[in-house]
Amino acid sequence: IVDPIDGTSAFLDGQAEFTIAAALAHRGEPVAAAVFNPATDEFWDAVRGQGCRLNGSRVQVTDHPTCSGSRLLLRPRALKLARDPEIFRDVETADPRSIAYRLALVAAGRFDAVVSLGGKSDWDLAAAELLVTEAGGLVTTTDGKPFRYNRDSIRHQTCIAANPRLHTALCKAFSGVR
Repeated sequence: IVDPIDGTSAFLDGQAEFTIAAALAHRGEPVAAAVFNPATDEFWDAVRGQGCRLNGSRVQVTDHPTCSGSRLLLRPRALKLARDPEIFRDVETADPRSIAYRLALVAAGRFDAVVSLGGKSDWDLAAAELLVTEAGGLVTTTDGKPFRYNRDSIRHQTCIAANPRLHTALCKAFSGVR
């Protein structure tokens, strides 16, 4: 599953927020993956059961446990859609245009979570999902359902990625949001 330019609009605008992403999926799940940002020379790779690396060094997700005070990769207006927007006190937000890059940044522990409420395709998520899971995180829909790839439908409506504790809190906050 390959995305030759994830974050095409950032690439066209000359911004360093795009990636090349590739994953090998077996029975609907990614088992090997690589995400590369050529503008920043960041190369993530992961193989199922072997952890995630950034430029050859092991990385892991943060252990931040709550929505409050977290560093989130999302569109700020998404916070208004949460069941209780007040739980998002003192958050830092950013919104790089490449979803694969956002997920990779969570895998590297640079941000605590990704919340994406817009539709994505297999090629947007497969490689970066494995990075996050191999870095100790979870990646699901807002309703906590896992992704499956190379199926009849390649579209996915929402995505949340974070360490297990924060992931649970985010799924509760955004459950049912489409």
